[in-house]
Amino acid sequence: MNQAQKQAVKKLSEFVSEIKPDLLVDILEKNGTLTSEETAEIKEEEDQPENRSLTLLSCICRSQQATAYDAFIQALQNTNQKALASIVMREFDSITQKASQGHQHATERLKTSSLKTITDYSNISLTLLEEYKNELKIPLTDPMYDKLWSYYKTGALAFEEVMNKFFSKSYKETFLDWPKYEEKADGIAYCRQPTADDPYTVFGCKAEIDCPAELLFRDLVYNAEKIESTSVKFAKRIQWLGSRAVILHVAFESPSIFINPREVVTMNMWRKVGDSYILNRRSIETDLVPERAGLERARLHYCAHRFSPVEGNPNKTVLNAISAGDGGGWVPQWLADTLFGAQFLTQNIIAARARGARVVNEQVSEQQYWAPI
Repeated sequence: MNQAQKQAVKKLSEFVSEIKPDLLVDILEKNGTLTSEETAEIKEEEDQPENRSLTLLSCICRSQQATAYDAFIQALQNTNQKALASIVMREFDSITQKASQGHQHATERLKTSSLKTITDYSNISLTLLEEYKNELKIPLTDPMYDKLWSYYKTGALAFEEVMNKFFSKSYKETFLDWPKYEEKADGIAYCRQPTADDPYTVFGCKAEIDCPAELLFRDLVYNAEKIESTSVKFAKRIQWLGSRAVILHVAFESPSIFINPREVVTMNMWRKVGDSYILNRRSIETDLVPERAGLERARLHYCAHRFSPVEGNPNKTVLNAISAGDGGGWVPQWLADTLFGAQFLTQNIIAARARGARVVNEQVSEQQYWAPI
């Protein structure tokens, strides 16, 4: 921490000690900036104002949400701390930019980026890595270079695997030879047992959504932190990697009182492939998101979604999704598959329907989103 940041933390700790300490925390928890776990962590540091202030400032900066910034500055100004507000505004910008390296650069690229269609994905990972090499703005000597490259490579290899194994066929053919697991109004779920070249139980689902494919997909990428499902506790962007990939931290509600909630930290990568839009996630090991008590870290081998326009009806989307992974914790894999497998994907369908309805009701246009594909 540099001297200016130390000064900001010191002044922030003075501010926290001068007012009711829980005031700001409550504001930020209510607007979704802080999770309940972060709130508890901050409140536990009541007798250590500097630590508490540092944790609070870190949470605000990590959230990268305008609401966090606005609520924070408003709270300062409402308590006649305008001088401190000015300092924190400068430090907030500085720390946020450092915490999300390349975020501002990515945002500018995204605003002007056009659709980039992939037509050959036999060696797609090499293409993706070459793209990232051109976008990576930190020197080879930077300690973060190897880490970021490793995360991105994990995502690129996963994207290639998903395309070749599952999405090389049209959406009509994807699940033709898969046993049907269950069929509900929300969609059809499938389950494919492990094979010689794929040791995972893979769940799949298919559903139609009343929303144009590109619009639905752009909203999913742009509003990654917007919660559309009751099964999700929170979702946070942690780090941009180029303009079409991001590290995402998501925590889920538990399906049973006997099982801890799960969380995943994934490398998310998206592209347009043909007339479809593909988003794939694979878990990564990173110190950017330390494991915490009360949340079991699950590992996704892949979790991919393909959004395709319905033939003859561009206002509708066919969603194909597949998922496979390790639920983590003491739960045996067969039980984790039973508890989390199909339910995870059907919740994704429910969330996609809610997202589609919101986007259509808001009459959002593609031009309003800066997220590239």
